Amino acid sequence: MAISRRTLLVGAATWTAVGAHAWWRRPPPPPRGTRLVSWNLRNFSGRSDATSRHAPGHDLERLAGHLEVLDADVYCFQEVLEPSALEPLLPGFRLEASETGGGHGQHLVIARRRDLAATPARTDPCTALTPRLRPVLSQRIALPLGQVSVAVVHLKASQRGFEVRRAQRAALVQRLRSLPTPRLVVGDFNTTGSTVVSSQAEIASWADALSQVDLHRVTPAEPCTAYWEGARFDRFKEPSTLDHVFVDGAPPFASAVRVAPGTLCDRHHCGVLSSTDAYPDLDYERVSDHCPLVIDVSA
Repeated sequence: MAISRRTLLVGAATWTAVGAHAWWRRPPPPPRGTRLVSWNLRNFSGRSDATSRHAPGHDLERLAGHLEVLDADVYCFQEVLEPSALEPLLPGFRLEASETGGGHGQHLVIARRRDLAATPARTDPCTALTPRLRPVLSQRIALPLGQVSVAVVHLKASQRGFEVRRAQRAALVQRLRSLPTPRLVVGDFNTTGSTVVSSQAEIASWADALSQVDLHRVTPAEPCTAYWEGARFDRFKEPSTLDHVFVDGAPPFASAVRVAPGTLCDRHHCGVLSSTDAYPDLDYERVSDHCPLVIDVSA
């Protein structure tokens, strides 16, 4: 039996109405969580043509693409030589940099969405035990989950700097006692260990020291945060764990924080990567040897 055109139109209208009704009755999306990112940008100057081995030119378009995908509320950067050069890459953000950057001019930067209120960022010399060492940058920010004290660090590098880092740790712990809670401490801790202390042992000593002020390390989803040349200086780059996230044991952070490294570490799952002049890993060569640490806090 043929179905009349009127019947078809009525049926289509009915199903459209049912679909619209079902759409309007959908539950609202879950509340948006808060995302912060900590990232050492390897001597970021904002130039694409720099040729220094230690401060190579950056692929600004690639970096901007990563920042867009990361989509954080707050970015905490280390090793920024020219803080103002970050501004074009982060439209809609307010940037504040440390007043000093140690012997190499490696400033710390906190960038927050413009709709987030905050106190002025404070440069604290507690870890700048000599003029060549970098300070701490801290700021109290009104995040969607509430007021949070964010502290960014970049400590002395290399195994030779182990004893200096121990002194920096003692000074930092004392400073963190006075920061209003809840607190989030992030950055490049340079936990390489020493010639007689393993990197894992140094990480454990940091966790023990900061637990004394109720700050606890969040273990990242992948077991590395950066890559380096390794002892052979060949095409293979080796993973390491230098960057860390410490949070208060009380709400809003208790059991609500997930940390995962991005870019290199995520793509290679912390396995050895290969990069040569002929076949470069563009993130390693043209963005940073460190991976962004993505810190997601449940709503």
